[in-house]
Amino acid sequence: MRDCVGPWGKDTIEEETMGKIPAAFEDITADWLNEHASLGGTVASVELERIGEGFGMISLIGRATLRYSDGTGPETVVVKLSSPVPELVALAQMYGFYEREVNFYTHAASQLPNVAECHHAEIDSSGAECALVLQDMGHLRMADQVVGCTPDDARATMDAAAALHTRFWQNDALASLTWLPAADNPLYREAEPQYQEHFPAFVEKYGDTISPGAMRVAEDLRTRIVKLQILAATEETQTLAHFDLRLDNLMFSPEQVYFLDWQLSVRAIGAVDVAYFIGWSMQNDLRRELTEELIARYHAQLLEAGVKGYSLAECEDHVRRSMLGVAMIAAYGAVAVPATNERGQQLLDAMVDRVFSAVDDLGSGEFLPD
Repeated sequence: MRDCVGPWGKDTIEEETMGKIPAAFEDITADWLNEHASLGGTVASVELERIGEGFGMISLIGRATLRYSDGTGPETVVVKLSSPVPELVALAQMYGFYEREVNFYTHAASQLPNVAECHHAEIDSSGAECALVLQDMGHLRMADQVVGCTPDDARATMDAAAALHTRFWQNDALASLTWLPAADNPLYREAEPQYQEHFPAFVEKYGDTISPGAMRVAEDLRTRIVKLQILAATEETQTLAHFDLRLDNLMFSPEQVYFLDWQLSVRAIGAVDVAYFIGWSMQNDLRRELTEELIARYHAQLLEAGVKGYSLAECEDHVRRSMLGVAMIAAYGAVAVPATNERGQQLLDAMVDRVFSAVDDLGSGEFLPD
């Protein structure tokens, strides 16, 4: 083991001392897998194809098809490496995205039923080079975030979110995740000046597409982001939050909803995940129809799992307030994150429309801190 000092302090991550961390698919050889990954058999050959290209991807992701000379193992695995784009690697280093995901699969994933099995995880001391070998979930069903989720998928996602949050709800399991940053960590506080810098571009691009009330909230957020982060990090309902809980990061089986991509995970109130999901992954009409039901369902699952001292009214208010943070992400991301293809632009446009409609419908502006 080694101590890894990243943006959040000292973490313990397994160090690989034999060979360089793969930087490209051609580095994922049979010899490398046999030496580093726990697959159950001896790999004889590997064929890799790229998957998961598009908006929001800061990693190089591929599906490896494996043949074995001895023993048996999975026919395919997913390999996740650092991005080949230097600017994205720099972003991941700055915010500890790669480190967080390696730490999650090293220290937390085994405690949850709805994440991919990890066969290997490593990262270098700079936080720039990483490699994950994960269970291939490609046989499961994905939904289209542009189209939006179905009522049944929304309900199942609330159940899965509650299961995640109750496992780490203000307890020793959460305290053990010393690598997990808080929602108000110093780097995240830089979101406020960055939002201010990009706000004029947001007004120019989307000023005529959202309501005047929602635009006033967007304007007020310019000086309230850090205060909202502090609230999210200091409520006595802290847990492990996924923090990117949207339809593109979910896969569905008949029994379970699996969460992908843990690079943004934080310590915060669980309501941030609920707000993120209902604000972005649902068509407006369906969200209006189901929001009350979904929050009540999520809250009931918390109570059933043993959470105490957390009322439904408090949960509802936390979701309404958390939608302000989602609005900040939407406004900033819509102009700061490049849409690399047509679908990427459709996602950004849908995000702005849905999230700011939710801000209106939920009266989230009432929760702007002084």
